[in-house]
Amino acid sequence: MANAQANRRRMRPVERVVRAITGGTMKKLILEVELEYNDETMHGNDADGIAWFMDDVLMNDGEDTGLVLHSNEIGDEVGTIKVLNVREP
Repeated sequence: MANAQANRRRMRPVERVVRAITGGTMKKLILEVELEYNDETMHGNDADGIAWFMDDVLMNDGEDTGLVLHSNEIGDEVGTIKVLNVREP
């Protein structure tokens, strides 16, 4: 028992996550990300456009869907993201 605890303490955080998510079922992780996007293309300077982008595109209030997280590494969708908070850096 003490040996297993010592091994867990030596693992890097990423290794702990990998061990925790192996198993083939749907899992949830909380990610903190920074989104870089072209504001002119997405919403411009229009207040209605900005509100639409924040509420409907990013937050998806009341929807069962979220932003799609795509990985170029695997060339496929990893999952969907539910935005919990939006703030400027």
